[in-house]
Amino acid sequence: MNTTPIIGSKFSPIWRTLRWVALILFAIGLVRTAWVSEDSYITFRTIDNFFHGYGLRWNVAERVQTYSHPLWMMLMSVGHFLSGEFYFTALVLGGLCTAGALWLLGFRIATGVIGATCALFILAFSKVFVEYSTSGLEAPLTHLLLAIFAGLYYSDLAPKKRLFSMALVAALAAVNRIDTLLLFGPTLLMAMRGIPITSAIKLALAGFLPLILWGCFATLYYGTPIPVTGYAKAMTGLPQLGLLAQGGRYFGNIATQDPVLLPALIAGILVAFGWKALGSRALALGAALYCFYLLKIGGGYMTGRFLTLPLFVAVIILSRIEFRSWKPWLAPAFLVGVVAAGLNCKTAPLLSTRDSGSRTAVITEEGGIVDERVWWYARVGLLSNSRDIPVADSFSERLGLDLKPDSPRIFVDGIVGLDGFMSGPGMHTVDPFLCDPLLMRLPVWDRENWRVGHFLRRIPDGYLESLAFESNLIQHAGLARAYDDLRLITRGRLLDPKRLSAISSLAFGAGKSGLNDYIQNAYRNPKVRPIPFAELPTPCEDGQSIWDPEFRLVGESGVLVRLDEPVKNSSITLGLGGKAEYRITFLAGERKLGTVPCPVGQRGKLFPGIMAAPIKVPPQAVKAGYNRILIEGVKYMRTGIFCLAYVDVSQQGPTD
Repeated sequence: MNTTPIIGSKFSPIWRTLRWVALILFAIGLVRTAWVSEDSYITFRTIDNFFHGYGLRWNVAERVQTYSHPLWMMLMSVGHFLSGEFYFTALVLGGLCTAGALWLLGFRIATGVIGATCALFILAFSKVFVEYSTSGLEAPLTHLLLAIFAGLYYSDLAPKKRLFSMALVAALAAVNRIDTLLLFGPTLLMAMRGIPITSAIKLALAGFLPLILWGCFATLYYGTPIPVTGYAKAMTGLPQLGLLAQGGRYFGNIATQDPVLLPALIAGILVAFGWKALGSRALALGAALYCFYLLKIGGGYMTGRFLTLPLFVAVIILSRIEFRSWKPWLAPAFLVGVVAAGLNCKTAPLLSTRDSGSRTAVITEEGGIVDERVWWYARVGLLSNSRDIPVADSFSERLGLDLKPDSPRIFVDGIVGLDGFMSGPGMHTVDPFLCDPLLMRLPVWDRENWRVGHFLRRIPDGYLESLAFESNLIQHAGLARAYDDLRLITRGRLLDPKRLSAISSLAFGAGKSGLNDYIQNAYRNPKVRPIPFAELPTPCEDGQSIWDPEFRLVGESGVLVRLDEPVKNSSITLGLGGKAEYRITFLAGERKLGTVPCPVGQRGKLFPGIMAAPIKVPPQAVKAGYNRILIEGVKYMRTGIFCLAYVDVSQQGPTD
C-alpha cells in the first residue's frame, strides 16, 4: 500500500484537523442512523438454523441459499458464535469494517491530507453511505475489501505479488457479493500488464481459489452456485426497456435523496478518465460498468443501497488528487459544497432524530423505491424510542403454538426477514417474491404492474399442498417433473447419485424442459379447477386449519363447484380461508348470473383457519337458479391463503 507521507504546507495542521473532524462527523451520523435492516434477518435465520444443527438452511426442510453474501454470512456466524446474539453483533461488525475502510482511505490510499479530507467529507455527508455502513448487510465488508484492493493496486509491490494479492481480495469480494466482479475486473486485468500471460493466469486462478471453492461447495450443497435471490432478480422475464426505465428512476431517486452521492460519483469517474496521471482509469471503468449493470437490472428498491460501492471507488480516485497544485480556494469551496449539499436532505444522518424513522416522516417512494432506513428505523434503529430487537423463534411463545421442525406450519408471506427469523424452524415460509426455490425459477406473474426487487411469482396449483403433505401434488406434468428434481436437490441425501443426476436434469435436462413447458404453456393460462359438490366435506367449525387433505386451495384461476342440481336459495355459506378477499360468481351452466365480493376476516391470528362466510346470492341468480359457483381469490392479507373447505347450500330463503 502507499506509504507516502501526507503532503505538508503551512495549512497542513488545519487540514489534518479537518480530516479528524470528517471522521468525527461520520461517527456521529453513523450512531444516529445505526439500524439493522429487515432483509438482514433472512441471513440471520440461516445462521440461527445452522447453530441449532439444521445446516445452512432458511427453511429447515430444504437446502436453499437465500443469502447473496456468503462471506458476510460467515463473518456474522463467527460474531454470533462469540456474542450469542445478532443485532449488536451486526452493528459492531459493520462499524469495524467501515472504520477499517475509512482509515485505509484517509491515511494510506490518499496522496495528500487535502485529498483525504475531501474524500472523508464526501462519505460523512453521503446519506446512503452512512446508513449502509450498518444495516446488517454486506456493504461495510465490501467497502473494506475495496479499500484493501485499491491500496494494493497503488502500492509498489512486485507485479506478481501484487497481482496475486489483488486477485485474492477480488475473489473474497465476489464471495461476499458476486456482482462486484464488475467493479474489480478491469483493475485486475490492468494489474496483469507486464506479466507473462501464462504466469498471470496462474496467479489469478490461485488468488481466485476462495471463489472457486465456494462455487463448488454451493453447487454440491445447494445444487447450484447461484443463490435463489439471484434467480429471483435475474429470471424475471420482463422486457429490457422496462427495466432500463426503472434503472433510470433508481438513479433519479438518488439524485434527490442523497445530493452528495451522484455528483461525487460522476466527478470521480470523469477525473479518472480525464487525468491519466492519476492511474485510476481501470478503477473508474469498473465503477462505470457496475452503474450500467444497475441500470440494466432496474436498480433496486432500497434508495441508493447498491450505489455505495461505485461511490467508494469514486472517492478513492478523488482522494488521489494533488489539490495543492490547483487554485488555493478550490478545496475549501469543495468542502463547503459537500456540506451544503449533504445538509440539504431532510433525512441527512447528522439531522436524524430518535423519531425520524416513524412512518409519518418523509419517505421516498418512486417506482417502488423506498428509503428503507427511514421506513424501518422506528422498529430496528439503535436510538429509536420504540426499538424492538427481534428474538429467534419467538412466535411460538407469543402465540402459544407448538411449532415443530418435523411437522412445520406452512406460512405464505412476502416480508420474510423479521417474520422468518422470529418464526423459527417450526415454520416453513413460502415467499413468492424472493426466497422460494421453485417460485423463483418462474418469471414475474404481472408484467405490467411490478415492483423492482419484489417481483411477484404466481404459486402453481398443487405446490402448497405438496409442501404441506410432503408429496408431489403439482398438476402440470412438466412442472411436476421439475419439482421431482428440485425435491431431490433440496431434500435428498447430499451424495445420493440420483440427487446429482437431478442437479443436471434441472439445469440442462428433462427437469429444465418440463419447467420451460410449464412457463410457456400453462403459467400464464391457469385453468379453473372443477370440483363436484359431493367431493367437498361437510361444514366444519371456525378456526380449523386449512391444511386438511379434503379442503381445496384456491389457485390463481379459482375453483368451480358443480352442484348436483340447480339451486334457488337466496343465501349460502362458504367455508373459506381467513384473512383474504374472494370473488364469488354464480352460474347456470356457462351463463354468469351475478358476482359478489366476499371479504373473510380473522384478526389477531398468525395462522388463519377456516371461517364461515355467509353469502347473499344475487337476485338474478336466485330467480334463474344456479348450478355452479366460481370461487376466486382476490387478495390475501400476508398470512392468509385462499382455501375452500365446504359449500353449504342448505339454507332456505325466499326465491323471489
